[in-house]
Amino acid sequence: MTAILQIQNNGQLILASNYWNSDYARAGKVYLSVNAGAFRLLLPDLFTSELADMRTALEVIISRAPWPAQRCSDAIELLFDDWTDNPYAPHIGTEQIDRLPLDRDAGREVVCTVWTRGPKLEVMLPARYRRSAKLPDLRPWSNGHAA
Repeated sequence: MTAILQIQNNGQLILASNYWNSDYARAGKVYLSVNAGAFRLLLPDLFTSELADMRTALEVIISRAPWPAQRCSDAIELLFDDWTDNPYAPHIGTEQIDRLPLDRDAGREVVCTVWTRGPKLEVMLPARYRRSAKLPDLRPWSNGHAA
């Protein structure tokens, strides 16, 4: 994979990145960048069809835990919760993240954004981060909607 991914930031916004010309993007791998209270999901060109599923979400639940099925000791799940029985929920290993969220961030309200080539901001949703026992977790946040 590309040795160093570069992201030029303006707070939560991405001004520029070499991600879309990287080995990650060419291989169809998403990349998660955490900056200024935002979880920014960078999508390869092949993933733009998933945008429709992401846009129906009302919030994003970000869970960090071991992912035994993939033999990962640490991974991230992004549950794009649309309050249905089948939400969109990609899982990624730590090699696809620029910095892991801290345990002290658990329960905090953050924002999740989704970016395509440009970089172009496609989706911005309220989000919450939590530690889980294992992935997949797929539990909604405890906010009163039906599970």
